[in-house]
Amino acid sequence: MGYRVYIGFMPRKEYNKIKSLTKQEVFDYYDLKPKFEGDEPHKGIYEFGKELYEFGKYCEFNPPEGSMKPFFKNKETQDHWGDEDEFYVVTKNFLAYIINYYKEKIRKYYNDMLIPFYGKTDKYLTEMIYPIF
Repeated sequence: MGYRVYIGFMPRKEYNKIKSLTKQEVFDYYDLKPKFEGDEPHKGIYEFGKELYEFGKYCEFNPPEGSMKPFFKNKETQDHWGDEDEFYVVTKNFLAYIINYYKEKIRKYYNDMLIPFYGKTDKYLTEMIYPIF
């Protein structure tokens, strides 16, 4: 079983309000109540912001070091939401990495499609690599 990888958006103003809260303070901030007596309230990570893109299952990303940081500053809160689900805030370097990763994947795909016609990879497609920052 695999888990899907998503990237989402949350307004900076709202993020700054909740990033240092405890788990109970997050529940109070969103006015969450338990469904059954004795349970704790529930808020899935997909409910914190708006989904922008789904990368799918089994992503083979190896993002640059320092391009991802924990969503919550409070360790208990991060462990509650981020332990199993890997809930992070990403930087511009992460986004540039993802863009370059997919650009390379597409370039390789097109090169592989040209091989049956030319018998080798196209020099033009292998030389036209520009970094995105």
